[in-house]
Amino acid sequence: FDNKRFLYIEANRFLKNTNADLIIASGEPFILHKYAYKLSKKFKIPYVLDYRDGWTTRDDNLNLKGFFKFLNNFYFRYFERNYIKNSKLVITSNPFEQPKLKKIVPNHLFKNVLNGYVEEEVALGKDVSQLSDEFRIGYAGTIYPFNCVEEFLDGFKKFLLENPNSKIKLMLLGINSQPKQLSRILNYDKELHPYIESTDRMDKKDLIQWFCKCNSLLVFTSPKIKLLPSKIYEYLPLKRKLIISLNDFADIKTIMDITNAGYNCNNSEEISRSIKEMYFEFKKTGKVNSNVHDFVQFSRRNQAKILADIILKLD
Repeated sequence: FDNKRFLYIEANRFLKNTNADLIIASGEPFILHKYAYKLSKKFKIPYVLDYRDGWTTRDDNLNLKGFFKFLNNFYFRYFERNYIKNSKLVITSNPFEQPKLKKIVPNHLFKNVLNGYVEEEVALGKDVSQLSDEFRIGYAGTIYPFNCVEEFLDGFKKFLLENPNSKIKLMLLGINSQPKQLSRILNYDKELHPYIESTDRMDKKDLIQWFCKCNSLLVFTSPKIKLLPSKIYEYLPLKRKLIISLNDFADIKTIMDITNAGYNCNNSEEISRSIKEMYFEFKKTGKVNSNVHDFVQFSRRNQAKILADIILKLD
């Protein structure tokens, strides 16, 4: 059952009555790549495939077993290869995915255009300062089963065992909407409960302002299954020192190396040390300074310019 077919019908109707130079299809859902392929053949208009995440090359799909592995590596891969081969260009938002796609279709044209951050949204926190009554580590965004959550909680626990009277809070912003993942965190160790606070979902303004009230911001990732959480782009211009759990040795590492945004931790010991370093700075000054730099390149405006330049240079 194709529950996105109405998009194909509307695009088909539009192209019947409108002269278009290019079709751009953004996935997932990757059924949209199929629509671009079909509409291109029908109307003789070139198309561009945009990958916000990987499809058959995504690490969690590459780790599938049995029948699902067969579906991914042979059935869906057949269609993906065909759609790429016939496209004018492939755009990726996760640079790590690009080499894997090049193995499917060598000698094709690939470019990176990153998700970036929205300047107007970031500006909602312009006049909001860090709170100084207790040290807060903020987190928001989808938590996946493969994210290194337990490694962070282990580092958090180690810090608290060494510094038992610390005034510190892990702020899980909007995570009440993910009850399974919230239970995962709360079930890790009941001794951590007094140091964890979770909230319902917030509107964008409240969320950005809470990011700014926090003294540090947290990113969950994984060195085994590499996905680039777009929240990191939103964090950077807010100038709050970041904790990465854990180093992905891929796109997150590159961003952290470029921007000097904080602590790209390899294990729970490094997480504990990073919290300790920030906490004692916070105790002395009431805040944590960030030396983040070179992040403006990740704004949506600058990424849109890159996209426009790429499209204008197509034959």
